[in-house]
Amino acid sequence: MAAYTAQVGCRGAQEFRKGTPMRHIKIDASEDAGAVLRAAGSFLSRAPVENNLVLTVLHERAEHPEPGRYWTVASDGRLAGLALQSPPAVPALLTAIPPDCIEELASVMAADRPNLPGIFGEAAVVSRFAGYAKASAAKRARNSNS
Repeated sequence: MAAYTAQVGCRGAQEFRKGTPMRHIKIDASEDAGAVLRAAGSFLSRAPVENNLVLTVLHERAEHPEPGRYWTVASDGRLAGLALQSPPAVPALLTAIPPDCIEELASVMAADRPNLPGIFGEAAVVSRFAGYAKASAAKRARNSNS
């Protein structure tokens, strides 16, 4: 699995003075559904109804491999969410993800899948993700034109 790590939480001196703790967010990317299912299965099973589609896709891809990409989100060393896209031509699926982890996930996924055809998940997560993904794409475009 490829790993991406970010420190978030203290975005400025004002927040630092408030005592906002630094959070360690780690995004792991993989093409191995079985490995992701083993790593995230118990987390996803805690909310089986909400994660039904994600669990179904992971089980299916683990038993019958098909191309795809899977991202796990850990916050302070604990699994906090998951995203997947399999097969690559379909929209990505997102589990519930803490708000402070979505920006980093969107940035990593936008770099991994710049032509992501869409996203499915909880409305609040998808809305926030889409905003960050759009901003990340615009930033990449500005940087490539510089």
